[in-house]
Amino acid sequence: MHALFSRWWLSSIRGRMLVIALLPALLTEFGMVAYFTTQTLATAEDGMQARAANAARHLADTLPYALVSGDTAQMDALLKTEAGNNRLSYARVTDARGQLVASTGDTLHRAVLADHHRQRVEIRLRAADTRNDPFLSVSGASVDGLLGHAEVGVSRDQISTFKREALIHAALLMLAALVLTGALAWRLSNRLVGQLRHVGQVVGRLACHDLTARAQLPPAGEVGALAAGVNDMAEALQAHRGELEQRIREATAGLAAKKDMAERAHHAKSRFFAAASHDLRQPLHALSLFVAALKARNQQTEAQTLIENIEASTAAMELLFNALLDISRLDAGAIEVHPVHFPLQKMLRDLEQQFGAVAAEKRLRLRFRPCDITLYSDPLLIERILVNLIANAIRYTDDGGVLVACRRRGRMVRLSVIDTGRGIPPDQRENVFHEFVQLHNPARDRSKGLGLGLAIVSRLARLLGHRVDLRSRPDHGSM
Repeated sequence: MHALFSRWWLSSIRGRMLVIALLPALLTEFGMVAYFTTQTLATAEDGMQARAANAARHLADTLPYALVSGDTAQMDALLKTEAGNNRLSYARVTDARGQLVASTGDTLHRAVLADHHRQRVEIRLRAADTRNDPFLSVSGASVDGLLGHAEVGVSRDQISTFKREALIHAALLMLAALVLTGALAWRLSNRLVGQLRHVGQVVGRLACHDLTARAQLPPAGEVGALAAGVNDMAEALQAHRGELEQRIREATAGLAAKKDMAERAHHAKSRFFAAASHDLRQPLHALSLFVAALKARNQQTEAQTLIENIEASTAAMELLFNALLDISRLDAGAIEVHPVHFPLQKMLRDLEQQFGAVAAEKRLRLRFRPCDITLYSDPLLIERILVNLIANAIRYTDDGGVLVACRRRGRMVRLSVIDTGRGIPPDQRENVFHEFVQLHNPARDRSKGLGLGLAIVSRLARLLGHRVDLRSRPDHGSM
C-alpha cells in the first residue's frame, strides 16, 4: 500500500500538487494549534488561580461580621453565593482555633482536596469595620485580631475538561483547514490535469495520424504555451504531409504514366513477336520441307553433310520461334486455361516414350514413378510445363538420371522432376526463370537450349495459379 501511494504521488501531477499544498499547511497548522492551545491552557490556569484568589479575598472582606456574630446561616449563604459566582468546587470558614464553622461543596476527602487548586486567606476585623458597625464596636472583638480563615478550592478537572475541549476544537479547526486546503489544491490540480490530459489526447490523436486535432485552450500560462506549441507542431505536420502527399501524387502519376508506357511497349513487343513468329514460322516450315526433299534426292556425301547442317539450323530456328511465340502469347494473355479432369498416369507414359530415347542416348536413367491420380487442371499446359522441366533436367545432367514423381498433399498434388545434374548456385535460383539465362552455356550453344524453358514454365504456372519451387545443390542436382 505504501509503495502504491509513493508511486502515485511521485508519478502523478495531482499527487505532487496535493503533497506540496497539504504538507506545509499541515505543519503550519500543527504549529499554530500547538502554540495557541498552550497559550489558552496557560491563560485558563492563570484565570483559575485569579478566580480562586479573588473569591478568597472577597470572603475575607464579607465574613467578619457573620463570623463574630456566629451567624452560620449568613456564612453558608455567602459561601454558596461565592462558590456559584466563581465556579468553586468548595469553600469553607474556620475560626481562630481552626474549627470548621461553615462550608459548601465537598471538603471531606483529602484525595479530592489534593486534586484542587486551593487559596486560603486570613479573616481579620479591621478598624473601619468597627467604626461603621455599632455591633462590632461593642462586641469586644479586637481590631486586626485573627478571627479565622477562609479557604476556597477550584477543581483541576475544570482545567482537564477545558484542555479536552480546546484540543477537540483545535483538531476540528485543523481538520477543517486541511479539508479546505485539500479541496482548493484538488480543484486547482483538476484544472491543470484536465488541461494536460486534453493536450495529451491531442498528441495521441496526432500520433494516430489525425493531423486535424488541435488543443482548445487559452494561450495564457505555461499550459497554454504548451498547447500553442502542440498546435503549431500539428499545423507544420499537416503542411508537411500535404506536401508529401502532393509529391506522392506527382510521383505516382509519373510512375503510372511510365508503367502504362512500359505495358504498351511490352504488349507491342509481344504482339510483334507473335506476328513475326507466326509470319516466319510458315517460311521456316517450308524451308524445312525443302531441305528434307533435297536431302532425299541428293545422295552425295558432301552435299548430305551440308544439307544436315542446314536442317539442324532450320530446326533450331523453328524451335526458337516456337518458344518466342509461346512467351509472347503468354505475356499478351492470349492463352486461355481450360481445366478438366484427366488421369496423370497416361500423360507420364507419353512423356516417358517422348524422352526415353534422348535419355538413353546420354546414358541416363529416366524413371517415371507410377501415379494413379486424377488431376483437375489444363492437361496441355501441365504437359508443356513437364516437357520443359524434363528437357532441362536431361540437358544439364551428365551422369546419373532423372526421376519424375508425384505425391498427394491434401487436396493438392505435387509434381517433382529430380535430376543428378550440375545444380544451381543459391544466388542464381531466381535468375534462371528469366528469359535467355543459361548458367552452363556461356558460348550460347543452341544444342544446349535457348534459355526460355524455365521462363515459359514460370509463366504457365502463374497462369494456372500453381507454385513452382526450386531446390538445388551445386554438383548434386536439382528438384
